[in-house]
Amino acid sequence: MSPQPSPFLRTSTVPTKKNDDITNYISTIMKNDYNISIHMKPNLPFFLHGTTDDVQENFYKIVSNPDESFQQKQNKLDQLVLGLDSKNQELYDQYRRMKEMEEREKRERVHAIVGNMSNKAQAVFAKLSAVMMNPTMKDIERMKKINDFYNNVDDDIKNEFQDKIRSLNWK
Repeated sequence: MSPQPSPFLRTSTVPTKKNDDITNYISTIMKNDYNISIHMKPNLPFFLHGTTDDVQENFYKIVSNPDESFQQKQNKLDQLVLGLDSKNQELYDQYRRMKEMEEREKRERVHAIVGNMSNKAQAVFAKLSAVMMNPTMKDIERMKKINDFYNNVDDDIKNEFQDKIRSLNWK
C-alpha cells in the first residue's frame, strides 16, 4: 500500500526567473494558507553550500558568461573563493581536484575512441580539440569556430563521429 499524501500539504514545483538566473521554486502550501517557499539554484556546487545569495549569483554570472575565456573565468572564480571562509575554500580545492579528475577520465575515454577512428577523422578531431582546449579563447568564439569548422566537415566524418562518440556515457 503506497503512502497517501497529507491532506494538509500541497506541493508544486514551478520554474521561475529571478535576477536573470533561472531558479527552481518549490512551494509547500498548507490548507490554512501558510506558505513556505524555498528558492534553490540548480546544480549548486557543494563548495557554495552555506554561502550568501550574492556569492552564489556571482558564481553563476562568472561561469555562464560566454564573452570570457576559461582562463578569465578561472581567475574570477579564484578571486571569489578568496572571499569565502576557510572551510568553503577547502571544499573548493576538493571540487577542483574532483572536476580535474573527471575531465581527465573523459579525455582518456574520448582519446581511446578517437584512436580507433579513421585517419581523416583523427585529423578533424585534432583540430577540434585544439580549439576546445584553448584556455584563452572566449566561449562564444569557441562555439562559433567549432560550428564553422564542423559545417565544413564531410558527412562521412560527421557520421563516424556520431557513431563512435554516441557510445560514450557522458555524466
